[in-house]
Amino acid sequence: MSSAKQAPTPSPHVRGHYDHRMADAGTPSLYFAYGSNLSLAQMARRCPAARAMSRAVLHGYRLSFPRLGSNWTGGVAGIEPDAIARVEGAVYRVTAACLRTLDAMEGVGSLRYQRVTVSVVMPDAQAMEAATYVATPEPGGPFEPSAQYVRVIMQGAREHGLSACHVSQLTQWLSLSS
Repeated sequence: MSSAKQAPTPSPHVRGHYDHRMADAGTPSLYFAYGSNLSLAQMARRCPAARAMSRAVLHGYRLSFPRLGSNWTGGVAGIEPDAIARVEGAVYRVTAACLRTLDAMEGVGSLRYQRVTVSVVMPDAQAMEAATYVATPEPGGPFEPSAQYVRVIMQGAREHGLSACHVSQLTQWLSLSS
């Protein structure tokens, strides 16, 4: 029997693979960021047309670091199904070109991540569908993220006004990686 981890089973909040036709129609789409793409500076470099909309919550998942980064030292953020957990993040309005850039940056073609559609809850309690990325776990994970990587996520969390509880949880990761 293999000890390699299987891709996470989607929770009821995942709507399957992202429908590329919607994004390619020229209609702005929504993207839920929970890792380093929370950073406004990073998103401005990667997707200049992206516009931050609001903070949001994805229920039924927890933040994890299931794979090693290609652009970062240590583990990089992913989400894993967990019925009693939630992941805080931010929703950006993005173009089809932004999504193609994010696909390339996240390694969709090399199967590091897959883009899916999830249902996130906005501050006004409205549920919205947004694209996000689910990491493909690597054997040996989870992996400890680098302090630099966690600091970027923390900065983005503060920029979007994520909860003090969320920032505190990130601080715990920072103390482990320092």
